[in-house]
Amino acid sequence: MKVAPRLVAVALATVLSTAIIAPAGAGPVAVPTAPLRILVTNDDGVSADGIDALVQGLLGVADVEVTVIAPLEDMSGTGTQTTGGTLTAISTTTKSGYPALAIDGFPADTVKYAVSHLDQLPQLVMSGINAGSNLGPIVYGSGTVGAVQEARKRGVPGVALSQGDEGVPANYPAGVEAALVWLDEHLDALVARERGDPLVIESVNIPTCIAGEIRGTLRTKIAKVVIRDDTSDCTSTKAVKKHDDNTAFLLGYITVSALPKPKRR
Repeated sequence: MKVAPRLVAVALATVLSTAIIAPAGAGPVAVPTAPLRILVTNDDGVSADGIDALVQGLLGVADVEVTVIAPLEDMSGTGTQTTGGTLTAISTTTKSGYPALAIDGFPADTVKYAVSHLDQLPQLVMSGINAGSNLGPIVYGSGTVGAVQEARKRGVPGVALSQGDEGVPANYPAGVEAALVWLDEHLDALVARERGDPLVIESVNIPTCIAGEIRGTLRTKIAKVVIRDDTSDCTSTKAVKKHDDNTAFLLGYITVSALPKPKRR
């Protein structure tokens, strides 16, 4: 897996002490002409470890502007639900002390609030890093994904970031690395994007390897079935014959999947 040094080397080396996957060489990346406005949210709550790790990683990236608006409490599994009426925002911080607003509502509400109250529309919504994977049909009930789906409604690109595995503490440095690689790959297009251009709306799932290392990154489809155990085998040497997110993730790969529009209930 190629890792973009401009983002990963700076961000992770300076703010995260845990070891990460060793980067491979990559060519120089063009610097955007203006800061990219990123809204960071999640569904585990503003004080969760995953959102804090993501924010700390982004702080090491040049030419981005990070705004954090997240649920006040854990709102996992709330999908695309929104709150009627006026939303209440409370000034707070992430676990490491980065300024944030906490919304007494659902993950999708945080995007609604941002669109209504920020001086400028976000150019990207990054939701996560979620504690636990969001694979297959689970995406339709995920609050992490729900925030990104709300971004879609508002004409804003988004990526949902989720870290497995079942019953294993999340390896957030690996999740941050994957998030920064995704950002680096899309950065120039996001900065240059004009209203009405096609939206990037994706879900990224990162294994937590009990043994071995993440095998790479694969573009996959959303699987049609729910898996009971999302423990990845990062020591596997099997080829991924079926390119759905379940299969690739279980064989130790980071999966990147385009998110379909949410199903109507």
